[in-house]
Amino acid sequence: SEADKKVRYSHLAAEYARDITAGHSVVAQVAGEREQQVLTGYIRDALREQGRITGDDIRIETLSPVWLDSKNRKSRDTYREGMVMERWNADEKNMERWRIDRVGAETSVLRLVNEAGEQQHQKISQIDASWSLFKPRTLEVAPGDQLRVTGREAKGRLKAQDVVSVVSAGDGVVALEKNGKIIRADISRPLKVEHNYVESLGKSIAPEGKVLAALSGREMRDDVLNTLTRSGSDIRIFT
Repeated sequence: SEADKKVRYSHLAAEYARDITAGHSVVAQVAGEREQQVLTGYIRDALREQGRITGDDIRIETLSPVWLDSKNRKSRDTYREGMVMERWNADEKNMERWRIDRVGAETSVLRLVNEAGEQQHQKISQIDASWSLFKPRTLEVAPGDQLRVTGREAKGRLKAQDVVSVVSAGDGVVALEKNGKIIRADISRPLKVEHNYVESLGKSIAPEGKVLAALSGREMRDDVLNTLTRSGSDIRIFT
């Protein structure tokens, strides 16, 4: 138990880096998107100290998936200006990408702009399951970083849930290693990737491996602790 959250996260990150360097299976977990990003920063620093991440960070544009279901897909509140929408064009065999330029408060119509600057108006009531929605983000990556793919990339050579490592980044391209093969992805367009270090409590399902969980005092409950056991056999709690 450690009262200072910064010290808590530093201890967790150091143990994570040691386990990864030793080749052990380990996952870090904390509740909340903001805390996941903070803990990721600590882990990346620890991996740098271990020599697992090298070189300068390069900031790339990314797209983070927004979960759509039959209810929120039809709600105007789901959509914000600047978000990105994609739809597979079966006739032309390509993925169309559109940016939401305006959300019509009165009309419930989205004004979409594609990469060529062309506009299209889309009624929210007519958005179906062929559409995907994303939030634009930025991500700092460097050689050695582990990334998780969140959607189809590199003309289908990368698929959602693939785990890749950064080999190099620069000159408009990031080189990613997947199962021993190098895949080059164009970073002039936002990529569907995120860091693969931290997840929500109990997210992954694994019978073995270590779980390093950062919990608040309020989260020290039986239901939360039982959730953690889904993700591994050796549970370490930092609270």
